[in-house]
Amino acid sequence: MISLRDIALPRPLRSGGQQADRSAMATPAALWEENQHLQMRWNQLVGEQHRIKARLAEFIYQNQLEQEYLASKIRIVNAQLTEFTNALVATKHRVPSISDNSDIQLDENGDIKAASRERLIEALFDTVQDRKDYISMFLLTYRYFATTNEVITECLDHYNRVAPSVTTANCLAHIKAVNFLKKWVESFFDDFTENEEALGKCSRLIEAMSMTDTRLGPPFRIATALKNTFDKKNTAHKAGGEVKTMVASENTPSFSERPPASIPPKVANPQSVLDLDPQEVARQLTLIDYELCRAIRPKECLGLAWTKKDKLKRSPNLLAMIQGFNNVSRWVTYTLVTELNLKKRTKILSFFLSVLQYLKNEHNNFNAVFAIVGGFGNSAVHRLNKTFNALSENKLKILNEQKEFCDPTKSWANYRRAITEVNPPCVPFVGVYQTDLTFIEEGNPDKFSATGFINFKKCRMIAEVIVLIQQYQQKPYNLLKCQPVTDFLKKEFEAATKMEDKQMYERSLQAEPRQPQN
Repeated sequence: MISLRDIALPRPLRSGGQQADRSAMATPAALWEENQHLQMRWNQLVGEQHRIKARLAEFIYQNQLEQEYLASKIRIVNAQLTEFTNALVATKHRVPSISDNSDIQLDENGDIKAASRERLIEALFDTVQDRKDYISMFLLTYRYFATTNEVITECLDHYNRVAPSVTTANCLAHIKAVNFLKKWVESFFDDFTENEEALGKCSRLIEAMSMTDTRLGPPFRIATALKNTFDKKNTAHKAGGEVKTMVASENTPSFSERPPASIPPKVANPQSVLDLDPQEVARQLTLIDYELCRAIRPKECLGLAWTKKDKLKRSPNLLAMIQGFNNVSRWVTYTLVTELNLKKRTKILSFFLSVLQYLKNEHNNFNAVFAIVGGFGNSAVHRLNKTFNALSENKLKILNEQKEFCDPTKSWANYRRAITEVNPPCVPFVGVYQTDLTFIEEGNPDKFSATGFINFKKCRMIAEVIVLIQQYQQKPYNLLKCQPVTDFLKKEFEAATKMEDKQMYERSLQAEPRQPQN
């Protein structure tokens, strides 16, 4: 029997005639193997085709499910938007808006000019009108027309009207209430530490807010964070510790660069300012002034509190800042008039002028600049003509430049222009802002007699001055405390404070007696 393997076939040709020759010479075994290979490949392709069809079908099915899911979500969102729109309309009737002007007056910019006390509090939760900076202005000045307990009581009443059925319709009102209280607790917690009844109401309100239905999402998280902040501050208050506010950082400041090394006194026990380096004196004066400025609270600037009979209670930190200014000014006067040697006294005057340059040009400590120039202006120093005439031409130029800078003409125009061009850290001259506050207080009534409305425009003007002070309370100086220098300054401040003005003038006469008149 003849096998297919034994039959010779013509080889197929290569290109052209060669391919036919090769095909003709292929054996049956080779063809059989080729057929098997092609069959296997065909099966693989068929399997791949089935898999692709299956994946395609699955993809189409998943895509249909996704489309149905998205369509469902769109229908839900549209329903919520409709409900929210209806809620806004309803809110207009629940919270008085700008259109209801029976007990509110607006200025040309749409800001509240005057209103009843109740309306000013209600405006905090107005979900229709978003008044720029109103909450901040309110918190800075509300003591003009309401107590802390009255405001927190109104907040509690407002929230009780919203909370019983927390729905999407009440979501915006809830957010307003939470955000206002968050701002109050974070920035002005000492309002509550001074009033236990208000503190208790604030605690109850925050507890209610933190238990709000979680489906409101972000408002719930805000309320929870608010509760944590309140508990932390309240714990510190009960423990008798310092309660941090917006003008005192919660954390120790960190700097990208190391502070400059301190310059110690030239001798172990300095007895004169000439034993110190003027640059280090400027640094230590700046650290002292910044801490005093940083401690001032907004409420101390209200109602000319620093001039009242109970000023020590109402404005302790502002008074400490004023006392610090006077200490430096009297120290300059005292140091100059108690030195009887003209040559040495001239060196001391030159020393103070060097300190002035460091204060103004390197540290933006305008408070100390005004204090030192004020010391030069004291009648006991101003008359020391021989001392001033002995200054070098360069020092006289510095003196005249500093006097011009501190010139009160046109409401301290030179100072106001300069401070707008500097970046913190900076210690402002607080006396300028005291003057501004005095003019605002005396030139504007607390209430309008015709309507009995509270003059909130006056509150806004006062708040704007307070904000100017606050912006320089946030960034500290990257300087090291030099204890030997601060100890010397403290001792000199005490000595200068004990000497009365009359005594200083008498010492001035000893240093430079009056010249006989021709």
